Amino acid sequence: MNLVIFDTETTGLNEAEMIELACLYKQDEDELRDAVWQMRPSLPVLPSSTIIHGITQEKANTFEDPK
Repeated sequence: MNLVIFDTETTGLNEAEMIELACLYKQDEDELRDAVWQMRPSLPVLPSSTIIHGITQEKANTFEDPK
């Protein structure tokens, strides 16, 4: 069985940018694997979003620039 699951975290709900993309994947009999990509946003991380995903503006500022 093949399986892929994605999860995203963003700066907010409206006019938001993705700051994290996580992926879980499994192919046939292989063990479950994961990958995570983090991107520095150009929009501020809203406090209401930090409450949900735990990524602060200070932490997001350390992520790589996606450009």
